[in-house]
Amino acid sequence: ESSGLSRAIESIPAYIAKSSFFFVLSPVIQSSGDQDTLFGPGSWSERGWCRVERALRELSPENSWIMIKSQTELELVASPVGAGGGGGAPGEGVFTVAGDKRKLAPILRQTLRRKLLLSLKSKDLEAYRVLLNLQSVTFRGLEVKPTSDLIPGDPADAAPGGSESRSPEVAHFLHQNGFKSVTDSDSRGWSTLHYAALGGDPSLIRCLLEEQADVNLQTKKDQPLVGLASFVSPLAISVFFRHNEAARLLLAAKAKVEGGLQPALNLAGISNNPEGIRILCHAGCNPHTTKDIFGFSAMEAAAGQGQVEAVEEILRQAGGRVSSWILNRALFLACCFRGGKAEMIHRLIEMRADVNRPYPFKGFSFEAAFMVAKSLQHRFGKVTNINKISYHSSGARPVIAAILSAQYEGAAALIAEGARLDLPNKRGCTAIDLAQGQDLPFFMTEALEGRTGECKHVAKAALEHSYFEV
Repeated sequence: ESSGLSRAIESIPAYIAKSSFFFVLSPVIQSSGDQDTLFGPGSWSERGWCRVERALRELSPENSWIMIKSQTELELVASPVGAGGGGGAPGEGVFTVAGDKRKLAPILRQTLRRKLLLSLKSKDLEAYRVLLNLQSVTFRGLEVKPTSDLIPGDPADAAPGGSESRSPEVAHFLHQNGFKSVTDSDSRGWSTLHYAALGGDPSLIRCLLEEQADVNLQTKKDQPLVGLASFVSPLAISVFFRHNEAARLLLAAKAKVEGGLQPALNLAGISNNPEGIRILCHAGCNPHTTKDIFGFSAMEAAAGQGQVEAVEEILRQAGGRVSSWILNRALFLACCFRGGKAEMIHRLIEMRADVNRPYPFKGFSFEAAFMVAKSLQHRFGKVTNINKISYHSSGARPVIAAILSAQYEGAAALIAEGARLDLPNKRGCTAIDLAQGQDLPFFMTEALEGRTGECKHVAKAALEHSYFEV
């Protein structure tokens, strides 16, 4: 039996690699055996084996996957390993049998090694460098030795002039990453220090800094393989991937805490890195004034991704004072993206966000221009989640955003807290109108007919199981 189980586990990567489609079936439902237990995208993303399957899919040639939330609502996810829409590292997931982590570790390492070799064979150095240096994130929580010897040869012979001016550690890093010098960058402006920040090894970063790597150099282009926009610094990358010792080292080397389209503080909020938020604020970041290019604060960025711990830390660093403007925007954004879970909704309302306040727009801003552009795309037939929400956002309450994004746990929590379903947006549409045509969970159908008891029960159950996330 044990041998059969081992063979079954070993076959998972092959099955996934041969699959044209990868579906995650995760509607919000109550357990038939325990009505106080809820299942959905959040419970799926917390399970260790589900994370393993997702990671293996993201390492396969066809790396996108589809999350089915209901008969009428689905989401296409094209995220890189460890950076996207399906939860965190496999080793940090929940396993019913603790020993399963030991079984999956070599499978995950073997699959990643194969992906690295394929990237080298196809001369895709960009993907190779990202995956090579992200191993510390991919294998987080597992006892796995990272792959570090794929490129043969002596590093001392790889660069003109030998390696007398470099440490062996730096020489090995440059050789395995295909760089000739510490000051090299790729076509996206990602330097040796940016890639070292992906891995988060303080010793390597220290050696690169001693070799005069530019601590404040920003990238030139976005990097979809790690979900980052252009103009990010090594410090921002470090806190985004929760490499906090590396962040301290970069700050000691005079790294700037501000700057970029996505400031380091916002990225620490998005990735739920409370320690990183503390480090940045102690180094001079101001949670009241730090904003990204769209004008979003770290509080709004963290809430939009459902990162409760980050929101709590930002509140502490802000001295317990956050404006109602920010809180109301944070509540709406939580319902637009991945923050629509009862725990986040409840906490923001405790902080005095208003469940029936329309989304507060900033006039003449990058955000407003972006929303207008997405609204026009929706009007001319390009229907995506963000286009649909942008089109209906003017004058919309959070419950409208939650229904449009199919975050039904969040919608239930809002209704339990007194959200009204009859308030129209500026296009004259109410939450009841926009829910028409959706295949809704039973508790939402009840609420649309004026019976909110089931929504209150769902919200209570979700709060008692705070791991649940939509």
